[in-house]
Amino acid sequence: MNNKTDIANTVKSIKNLTIQGATNVAKEAVLALGRYSSDGKWSYHDLEKSGMHLALARRTEPLARNAMYWLLNEAKNNSGKSLLPIAQNLVASLTIAKEKIVENGISLIKNNSTILTHCHSSTVTGILIGAHSEGIKFKVYLTETRPRYQGQITARELTSHGISSIMITDSEAVFMISKEDNLDIDLILLGADAIERDGSALNKVGSYGISLSARGAKVPLYVTATILKYAPRAIEIEEREGEEIWASKPDRLKIYNPAFDKIPPENITAFITEYGLIKPQNITLTAKKYSPWIFAKHKIK
Repeated sequence: MNNKTDIANTVKSIKNLTIQGATNVAKEAVLALGRYSSDGKWSYHDLEKSGMHLALARRTEPLARNAMYWLLNEAKNNSGKSLLPIAQNLVASLTIAKEKIVENGISLIKNNSTILTHCHSSTVTGILIGAHSEGIKFKVYLTETRPRYQGQITARELTSHGISSIMITDSEAVFMISKEDNLDIDLILLGADAIERDGSALNKVGSYGISLSARGAKVPLYVTATILKYAPRAIEIEEREGEEIWASKPDRLKIYNPAFDKIPPENITAFITEYGLIKPQNITLTAKKYSPWIFAKHKIK
């Protein structure tokens, strides 16, 4: 396989969700660009073109773009060299950031608590698996997450570690949080694909309704995310193909299938980051402190 074919295949795998999850998308994108440069015979123009092709495969993924900006910036000082070792170091740093987030999140899991999560976040499952390994007893309600059923990934990961897990339909989530079913949800843990300047978070569609219900029922809602998911500019919410919902629909039926929605900052108790628990109103200051180059790239002060 030549390097251009490798780039094209990686883009395809990101778009069709063979590669999914913001961290996995970012890792595979930078590694593909690293492989593309491995012979050292690259021009910056071609490298940038391929890099942005990878970074924009899913537009609601600022982590992939930020990682790509960082790698492309490193390329300016490494002309004629393979960038693969630099890409591998970046992937390692993303793994370390995730481990720190998991460590910071475990302290929120209390004994005999009931937790709800939506979609699949490897960081969320990492927190839950970590808490379970420390002997903390709890149970998890998880959504099936239509139309791609990412909740099944969450279910497999949790049950394989012996964590008490109960799957619910997406529409059950807000009902359960509302306490109308006489079940108490103690904590909501969500992942995020992006963090915006106002402290809002973009996550799998359905997260907005969950956050509204959580605020009304006074259930704490935490969002797990690396600061590298920060987006200085507004994020375009991806709309997926209608065939994901109904492949054999009636000819005149239109389908609207957004992949994400937005959790307002007032509905978020705190972000669980590699730098600790950060309130939504402090997220931009934190990003500027630890990742100022993101703002420089966008020419934002």
